[in-house]
Amino acid sequence: MLIIYKIIIIYLYLFLIFFSSIGYGFFFKKLVFNNNDNSNLFELYLLSIPLLTFIAIFIHFFYKIDFLITIVVNLLGLLFFIIYSKKINLNNSLNILFFITIFLFPFLLGNNLHEDFYYHHLPYLNLINNYKIIFGLVNFNDVLANPYMSWFNYSALFALPPYKFELNFILNYLFFFCFISFLTIEILNSKFLKVKLITFIILAISIVVFSKLKDHGADIPPQIFIILGFINLLKYNYKKESNIYLFYSILFFTTSIIFRINSIFILPLLLYCIFILIKENRLIINNLRFTIFIIILSLTFFTKNLINTGCIFYPVNFTCIETINWTLDKEITSKRMNLLEASSKGYMFYSKSINTTSDKFVWSEAENILNHNDYLKSDVRFWTKYWLMDHDINRLFNIPITSLILIFIILIFIKFRPNKKPEVTKIENFLIILILLSILFWFFKTPQSRFAGYALFSIFFSLISTKIITRFYYEKFFYNKKILIFFLLIIFSSNFFYNIPNTIKNLDELNISLNEMKSFEKLVIGKDYYEKNIDGFTIKIRLPTPILYAGNIQKDDNYILFCGNIDPLCIPEKKVVCFKKIKKKFNYIFFYPNNLGCLNLLKNNIIY
Repeated sequence: MLIIYKIIIIYLYLFLIFFSSIGYGFFFKKLVFNNNDNSNLFELYLLSIPLLTFIAIFIHFFYKIDFLITIVVNLLGLLFFIIYSKKINLNNSLNILFFITIFLFPFLLGNNLHEDFYYHHLPYLNLINNYKIIFGLVNFNDVLANPYMSWFNYSALFALPPYKFELNFILNYLFFFCFISFLTIEILNSKFLKVKLITFIILAISIVVFSKLKDHGADIPPQIFIILGFINLLKYNYKKESNIYLFYSILFFTTSIIFRINSIFILPLLLYCIFILIKENRLIINNLRFTIFIIILSLTFFTKNLINTGCIFYPVNFTCIETINWTLDKEITSKRMNLLEASSKGYMFYSKSINTTSDKFVWSEAENILNHNDYLKSDVRFWTKYWLMDHDINRLFNIPITSLILIFIILIFIKFRPNKKPEVTKIENFLIILILLSILFWFFKTPQSRFAGYALFSIFFSLISTKIITRFYYEKFFYNKKILIFFLLIIFSSNFFYNIPNTIKNLDELNISLNEMKSFEKLVIGKDYYEKNIDGFTIKIRLPTPILYAGNIQKDDNYILFCGNIDPLCIPEKKVVCFKKIKKKFNYIFFYPNNLGCLNLLKNNIIY
């Protein structure tokens, strides 16, 4: 009975957030795009995220995002929903809502916590729940100052009482749910067969590669926005009089960069969109509201980064402003940037091939091997062989494999009937070139699936698959809705059964007390951490105990500690050397760097 009660609560929260967000989506569409056209539920939800991200970051400049803020934001969203509900297009939406809710039930309740949840997700959520924006946060705990924390600014708006962050996974679920539902509507209703085909392939790939909710965290949302931007760009090119698709592309590409700086790899696509916008200058003149919003959203994001780190894009060295007195020394940002880039290119495997270790990470740069900087300067043929040792490459291989299976299934269904005069459109070839440029940019900088790799490969192989399938009489497959629904059932069923084992396992967690939805790991004061007064501020110092850590706790410099659910301000013991003082000015907290102490820490434990 307790399990049923908890499931009902989860869905009540889910639908409250869903309809509140739809209200913001419609408000945003009317305000920024001046568009009153009927929209489906899922498109409106997706449109709400850029607006709410801006609202969350802007509010945090002046106030902590606590229960008062979350309640006001959600009630206002529900009010917008009530006002605009008559203009929302429900054609097919309710059927798809019910259909996908059933099939993604195990996806929702089969979740585990992301591996970084206790490391920086939960600590950052607790931080912004208790404090407004902090100047020089990077000097206190650099992982909390990463630009991709913007996703959690957005998430914090829905930390509704009484469960707070225990239901945070609902945001990742709803985003993926609406993304999949949006694709499904495109497949069933789009008038453009090629849009149907590409969307169908992307849907299948997305169900496969984004198969577990626990893997989403802050990595998947920007990749979904890249895909959404591409689909809308495709729709614009097939229906040029519908300028709104071009605006959606720019909006979604920009949001993807805000959620993860590595999304900058889609710059060729974004520049193409901006070129069209400038070329058709009437689009700018007639849509100043949209242009102004993009500028304000970007400036708000840059300002947040500057306040937290002294850099526009931390830890990209050349974006850091040295004259800001809370900015880290360039040598420190360079070391952290080099670590990130070298690790993505197989540095860990290179190091372990010379210095054998059972540790998951390589904690310091050994004297008998190349350091990160020299490794990055090595020939591409040198580091590629180590990059190929990374199991991450197998995740990317799932994308072409899924595409090949789909091609084979569709060709079987249409009986391999070749089209003697296949339709040739230059736009697909041009987009393939742009995506290839993006993939090359990605490969030579940070070639990991979580750094936009999933999205870029999904788009590329969907385009290649389309080029192959359109050489046959493929139209029959997409004209028959019954056939389409049958194959959609098969695709969704694969995810359903894949998540069933975890669902059965995780339902046991719902048997805990009524006061808790999910029991977070508990850390004990005096044992796992202690309190220390530094410059008049109470700081929680996380001690090296065998709970919530990564690495080998038995070796002095071979581990990193997680603050988990400790109330802020919490910091791992060794990181205290990275700041020299704390001040309060104009009712804001400022952390100032201790560059020498931080450099010494990085020499012994580069991952800290």
